[in-house]
Amino acid sequence: MLILRGAPALSAFRHSKLLEQLKQKVSAVSGLYAEFAHFADVNDVLTSEEQQVLDRLLKYGPSVPVQEPSGRLFLVLPRFGTISPWSS
Repeated sequence: MLILRGAPALSAFRHSKLLEQLKQKVSAVSGLYAEFAHFADVNDVLTSEEQQVLDRLLKYGPSVPVQEPSGRLFLVLPRFGTISPWSS
């Protein structure tokens, strides 16, 4: 299973709004970061050409930070067994 980082999931406006809401509920919250993640179930190691194709398909929107965010991770996923309409 390949796990590929996607674009940031929140606009600056939505980030500020959500961070403020979180701080009202949990005062210890000091920051927030959300990004999309892509999971690719592959049978074999990808060739460099296949990896390039996958990278081109999944590079969209603003670029992700070079350094991975730190802190607690909350992973939000679709319900198990859900099939994306884009999977076929």
